[in-house]
Amino acid sequence: MPELNLKRRKVEVLKVNIEDKSYSIPLGTSLKRKELAKLKTEEAVNEFFAEHLGADLWEDLTIGEQKEIITAWSKATTDASGDETPLGES
Repeated sequence: MPELNLKRRKVEVLKVNIEDKSYSIPLGTSLKRKELAKLKTEEAVNEFFAEHLGADLWEDLTIGEQKEIITAWSKATTDASGDETPLGES
């Protein structure tokens, strides 16, 4: 009989250093399908990053800084999964 032994992987994260603090944002490959599926709107993406960086810090970042973090997270997620599908597309 075929058998699969699934080994749960550690949560893969993007480490973001802002000034003298480090923050860990779980990559898309470490999210459950339902959690990842929610990231289809700009509002949902902002909520996700605010949750992991802190709402006050996220709101204090410039749009350029936010975009840089989102782009780095998307690239790290793509690299980890080997999938070329951009965030929010399936």
